[in-house]
Amino acid sequence: MTLWIHEATTDNAQALAYLLTQLGYPSQPDQIVRRLAALPRGCSVILVAASGNEIVGLVQVSLKSIIVVEHSGEIGAMVVGEEWRGKGIGHALLKAAETWAAERSCSTMYVRSNALRKGAHAFYRQIGYEQLQTSLVFTKQLLEQE
Repeated sequence: MTLWIHEATTDNAQALAYLLTQLGYPSQPDQIVRRLAALPRGCSVILVAASGNEIVGLVQVSLKSIIVVEHSGEIGAMVVGEEWRGKGIGHALLKAAETWAAERSCSTMYVRSNALRKGAHAFYRQIGYEQLQTSLVFTKQLLEQE
């Protein structure tokens, strides 16, 4: 299998919506187009893995500059299509994300994973990530969403 990793474009909106829905975040292509346009250029990137003409996975990595840690990268989303899992695609995507962050002088990469995603936890541990903490995530709706 030949895998090609590249930056996502609006042409990938249908596939990205499909993958994010598999991840548990139901999305529509028009939402993806808006979200891609809103990403801060140079500070965040969506990388996709393609096999032939099919997008089979994605990873979002963003620069994280906050007072409590050194300049670092953070995975915002990562998913490989269900039928493509176990073929090294997630590992390739994560390596590409790590390279992107390292090229921007990030000293560390962070990833958050829902407590229920035991398979994802095993995957991250297997490729060298260590659990740092357990925390709760809170949200408050500020504006009505479309």
